[in-house]
Amino acid sequence: MPTPQKKNQKTEPAPGPATMDDLHVKLSDLADQAKVIQNTADSEKRQMTPEEVKETKQLQAAFKEVEEEISAREANLEMESRLKKPLQRVTTPIDGTEPELDEEQDEKPRARPARFTGGMPSGATKGSWGFRSIGEFGVAAIKTKNGHPDARILNAPSSFGSEGQNADGGFAVPPDFRQEIMKQVTGEESLLSRCDQQVTSSNALSLPLDTVSPWDTSNGVLVGWSGEGATIAGTKPKLGQLETKLNKLTALVPLTDEILEDVPAMTRWLQSKVPEKITSSINTAIINGTGVGQPLGLLNAGAKITQAAVSGQGANTVTFKNIVQMWSRRYARNSQRYLWLINQDVEQQLQQMVVPGATPAFPAYLPPGGLNDSPYGRLMGREVLPLESCSALGTEGDIILFDPTQYLVVMKAMGLRTDVSIHLYFDSDHTAFRFILRVGGQPYWPAAIARLNGSNTLSMIVTLNSTRT
Repeated sequence: MPTPQKKNQKTEPAPGPATMDDLHVKLSDLADQAKVIQNTADSEKRQMTPEEVKETKQLQAAFKEVEEEISAREANLEMESRLKKPLQRVTTPIDGTEPELDEEQDEKPRARPARFTGGMPSGATKGSWGFRSIGEFGVAAIKTKNGHPDARILNAPSSFGSEGQNADGGFAVPPDFRQEIMKQVTGEESLLSRCDQQVTSSNALSLPLDTVSPWDTSNGVLVGWSGEGATIAGTKPKLGQLETKLNKLTALVPLTDEILEDVPAMTRWLQSKVPEKITSSINTAIINGTGVGQPLGLLNAGAKITQAAVSGQGANTVTFKNIVQMWSRRYARNSQRYLWLINQDVEQQLQQMVVPGATPAFPAYLPPGGLNDSPYGRLMGREVLPLESCSALGTEGDIILFDPTQYLVVMKAMGLRTDVSIHLYFDSDHTAFRFILRVGGQPYWPAAIARLNGSNTLSMIVTLNSTRT
């Protein structure tokens, strides 16, 4: 069975920044590097080494230094802003009467405009740069576009151009909002969360791969029975190389200023709709991806086994014998890891399926608690997951048996990147939100493996032939 050989990925901190944009990018880079160290230890199910702990602490110290510099620069910007826009003084008497005007003031007193002074509104966190929600961030972007700059926006890292040139592009959305969306992407219905996930700070991940089965007697490490005093023959490991490139999954969402002003509604919509779309696209790529500009999917993998249909079973059907034969082609050692993926139309086939020859008729598939309980059941003791990404009933891919732990998913350490532009659709009063996720994927197995005793091959991916008549 192919076994990935994982290794640490280490990136040295970039040179010191000189602008506000660079400082925020520096913060993100430092956080990414610390996260890669932790994720490496977590993926290998071990504690961090003393060297990794030391490096993490150094990154944390550098992060704190950059934060302090950003705070100092923000304070300078606030002082400059106050000097450029002097405020008239208004005195409010203790007795609650009308405010008194300065002697030199010949107009009505004006309320002091709200300003961001470095403190955070209630409900805001450092990771949100002072904003309570992605909707409030969008409203601040609109105000900035309309000539009423918000210091939180001006001090945010630009997604394009350099400091003082934010009008050329857009602004990165605070990391807390990116993380909130990402949590929903990796929800229960996502295949991404079920696969073997690796994180990298580069645009590709290369892993040594052991493709030799345990019973192979001619390749890789060999063992044998030796007599007393006999010379033991040396053998060398046979390792291949698994190269996985990251691809860009993107979305551009222009929203009218009117929608953005309705902060709660926009926030709920954006944080639910975009993850739904991303989840669907990733699921489809894991199942049907070509491997060109997107992950390599199960149906196009070299390790896929296509089980022949039963003669005369009928078009658009899935039978009890199909299930038994597909199950027999799995790699048995990993039986507890397998998962059935089905098109929703296959459910009616399963729910009407009975064990042949049983008297009285005995259902082969029944959800826990019967039909009045959960609609999801098990086949051969493994979970059945209906997905719209599966092929239509009667075509290959309508039912798939596979081991998700043997499918590699590689993601960029920064996770889901979200930017907002207030100028892309400036002439139509739209603000554009852009989402970018760098992700790659492919099965660990390059091909099905031969049996030690038996003629059929075994695989982590088994489908049912579409020729059903």
